[in-house]
Amino acid sequence: MLRKYETLFIVRPDLPEEQMAKVKERATAAVTSQGGLEIAYQDWGKKKLAYPVKKVQKANYVYFRYLAGGEAVAELERVLKVHDDVLRFITVKLGDRIDPATFDMEEDRKGIFPFNIKPREPSAERPAEEGDEEGVEGAPRRSSGSRWGEDGPAENTSADEGMGDEN
Repeated sequence: MLRKYETLFIVRPDLPEEQMAKVKERATAAVTSQGGLEIAYQDWGKKKLAYPVKKVQKANYVYFRYLAGGEAVAELERVLKVHDDVLRFITVKLGDRIDPATFDMEEDRKGIFPFNIKPREPSAERPAEEGDEEGVEGAPRRSSGSRWGEDGPAENTSADEGMGDEN
């Protein structure tokens, strides 16, 4: 029995295609050498980082999903750690006790971003403007910054408890 893992890592944005192919080869070899099976390896492209990592503002995101044991994960993380072009990585266990003989890899590949997500449509009431979350169906509404709603203060707020006269 194997476990299902996903590893997301960010790579320097200025790498040529040959170097990206070497990163893929080393990552997949680390998993398969330990008896693992590759499900999907996707290059999600260059995206702006939330904060600079090693003085880099943008990075190339790479997603890797596989079936393996714990020793394969340790080997993959060791390979990513020593590779100078990999800036950061994270591994998440998605499933336990998976039989590779009965596991449907094609069906599992369909559920991976960005291939199965359709863009949200603006609500029919009014068109959404850029940065306006209220026009997007299913998006959370922005708070006005006050804990009072349109009808006045909330009844049981934790900040109001304990205030006032205690006679």
